[in-house]
Amino acid sequence: MLAHPEAVSTEEPDASNPGEEAAPAISVLLVDDQPLITGAVRDMLATEEDIALHVCHDPRQAATLACGLAPSVILLDLAMPHMDGLTLLKRLRSDPATLEIPIIVLSGRNDPTIKACAFTHHADDYLIKLPDRIELIARIRHHSAAYKARLERDRCKMQMALELAQAAKYVRSLLPAPIQNDRLRIDWRFVPSDQLGGDALGYRWLDADHIALYMLDVIGHGVGASLLAVNVLTALSHQTLPDTDFLDPSAVAYALNSVFRMERHGQRFFTIWYGVYDTRQRTLSFSGGGHPQPLLFSDATEPDTKPIALPLCGPPIGVADSAVFQNQTINAPPHSRLLIYSDGVVEVQDPQRSVADQQAFMDFVSLTGPADDLLDLILNRARQIRQSATLDDDCSLVQVDFI
Repeated sequence: MLAHPEAVSTEEPDASNPGEEAAPAISVLLVDDQPLITGAVRDMLATEEDIALHVCHDPRQAATLACGLAPSVILLDLAMPHMDGLTLLKRLRSDPATLEIPIIVLSGRNDPTIKACAFTHHADDYLIKLPDRIELIARIRHHSAAYKARLERDRCKMQMALELAQAAKYVRSLLPAPIQNDRLRIDWRFVPSDQLGGDALGYRWLDADHIALYMLDVIGHGVGASLLAVNVLTALSHQTLPDTDFLDPSAVAYALNSVFRMERHGQRFFTIWYGVYDTRQRTLSFSGGGHPQPLLFSDATEPDTKPIALPLCGPPIGVADSAVFQNQTINAPPHSRLLIYSDGVVEVQDPQRSVADQQAFMDFVSLTGPADDLLDLILNRARQIRQSATLDDDCSLVQVDFI
């Protein structure tokens, strides 16, 4: 037995010579203390130009060598001095650097109990040595290809997560700052899901006495849903809808339905609530469709005040040419509070895949009342149902206190 690991590989080309072929695509680390076995495996792989073999004779140094080489397959003998193969297998599986690398156990014993023990410790395969050359090469190629596919999948997932995080950051940057003056206070919460949904919210002064309030939710998740939400948000915040009176909520809904037809936007549609508050008349006119009904507390200074759901009968935006949208108007007395929200805070799925419903949400809000920290209490409820800080859908909340 050699005193320290010896690395033996197929000859790799000089990277400085552009005429050379690429380095072998499959890197194999063989951990075995018997030169006879390592020599036989080397001979089996010698003609495979895409496979580079590295040999470690001392299992005590195999974990360090595996971390440095990052092979795509490890061939591991079970019977070795100083450290048996199962102990090394457990060590490799406990290290994040080697956790996912495929490990093929080589053993001289065709014992079901030993096989079961190897698989219990997360071996990927088990071969009786010496295996047939064709079978060994086939298994090496199979496990290496699967491992590289997993690495590519994980890389793509990380890239997608980064893109979704950037998209969520961009959406958040478009949201307006909270408002507090002698006529009203507006605060909001926006918590994107890990997949990023299509929520967006906003408010904008239309003139000295009128402010528009709106929230929308595009069907689906991902960057596509977010991009459509940003387009709609831009149209509302910059008032770019053609021939539209933004003081008239139903006119805004009609214009959105005309511009954002689902067949022109990847079959995506969205729900919306759009309202206009007249600060002089203390009236709130609103329209839209498909969105959860906002809740109005008639007196937020009274803890026992129960919320009233505002009617909203229109269809989602972009689905039908003949959609009908009507205005509703209510009074917003002093000290009243409006709560606008997306379905992400309502339809929360627990770990058993049971989904909370609108009535459960209404019961919670009624029991909680117009608390000062109502928005955070609602979000905490969603996380408790989900049993996770990560939510399965965007959660958007806007609280308007009419002073």
